[in-house]
Amino acid sequence: MFAILLGEEVIGEIQLKRLDMNQKVGTLSIQLSHDDVKGKGYGTEAEQLIINHGFQTLGLRKILADTVPQNNRSKHILKKLGFRHTHDDDKLNYFELRREDWLAVNEEL
Repeated sequence: MFAILLGEEVIGEIQLKRLDMNQKVGTLSIQLSHDDVKGKGYGTEAEQLIINHGFQTLGLRKILADTVPQNNRSKHILKKLGFRHTHDDDKLNYFELRREDWLAVNEEL
């Protein structure tokens, strides 16, 4: 788990949870502390950094994410970062990002 900082202030947290190193899969989780910091790119930047960490440092081949259906901001960011919507259930929308897709979009890796 990593803190998301704005200067000296902690404005959220981000992590790759449910890591399965045999399957090389983890699940992205992010929480920003309050609405004042949303919509300014801080969460997107933190997600980019942790995705790079997952693929480069941890050697993951796939990162999963989920969100409640009404969280349009989260769905927009996931799609912007290259996540593909995979399915829904009665509570959540599910997404995945494969390493090769991330590398294709982010050639500097």
